[in-house]
Amino acid sequence: VGINQDSDVSESAYDGSVSGVDYAGGAVGDACGGVLDRIATTGTISGRENVGGLVGGLNCGGALTKSAASVTISGSQFVGGAAGSVNDARVRDVAVDAHVTSTGSFTGGLAGVLSGATSVADTAAAGDVTAPNGASAGGIVGQVDAPATLADSVADVTVSGHDQVGGALGQGDTELSGVQAPGDVSGRRNVGGLVGIQLNTRVLDSAASGNVTASGFSAGGLLGAADYASIHNSHASGSVTQTGSSNTGGLVGDFNHGVIRRSSATGDVTSSNSWVGGLLGSAGNVVVERSFASGSVTGSDVVGGLLGSLGAYDSKSAVIDSYARGDVNG
Repeated sequence: VGINQDSDVSESAYDGSVSGVDYAGGAVGDACGGVLDRIATTGTISGRENVGGLVGGLNCGGALTKSAASVTISGSQFVGGAAGSVNDARVRDVAVDAHVTSTGSFTGGLAGVLSGATSVADTAAAGDVTAPNGASAGGIVGQVDAPATLADSVADVTVSGHDQVGGALGQGDTELSGVQAPGDVSGRRNVGGLVGIQLNTRVLDSAASGNVTASGFSAGGLLGAADYASIHNSHASGSVTQTGSSNTGGLVGDFNHGVIRRSSATGDVTSSNSWVGGLLGSAGNVVVERSFASGSVTGSDVVGGLLGSLGAYDSKSAVIDSYARGDVNG
């Protein structure tokens, strides 16, 4: 189906190759309204923008439910294992096993970008995401723009990107709840096991266990960087290795204006540079409460078992009932 306008499509299977320019999907190119339910696709999909394993673009209050894709996908931007882009729509109970490659930005194992009044929950993505030249690459979604939401989802995806790279989400300013990311993540800057960079929001009851590797600044086992954010009951267990710059942490690489409560980092942290910490690499105006780090920490300068650097002129930070127990070398 090229364009689906307010019509329901259900109990359908598609197997083969789809090649287009914009809005190329394994089942539907562009869906405005309507419900896509119990759709299955296999094959290869290629295009330029808005390229997805099930649907190229999902918009206008539409829904994608109880569907699955096993696909190989390539495009330039807005590329995802299930949908290239999702705006003002709902996604539930969708599973994807995809090899997703993009030459540009907004690339995800499930969707390239979520925006508007979109909600995504109870989804699973497996496979790999490769976006060597662009920004915002994630195991589930490349970028989420508020008020869109992402909850109760798993990304067992190996993610390789450039900037803003995360095991679940590349970049977002929305709440994440119950999101798991066990895959390895690599990139240049703002690289995190769960999220590359998180702004103005909360991360709740979430975890990342993959190893994180970065060649530029801000790398963390859970979040690469965060500003005006809070982290509650969330954990990172993978190792974090940074080879080319500063701000490296077992939980967050660079964290400003926020709160961390009942969270932990247990992986080893290694950097060839400065501002290196078992929990936070660099922090300012941050409260850390009932949290801990247990991995070994190695860096060249400004190295700490719990925190690498806490703003020297910062009067609003506090560390409460928190500890570190790993070896520190620096």
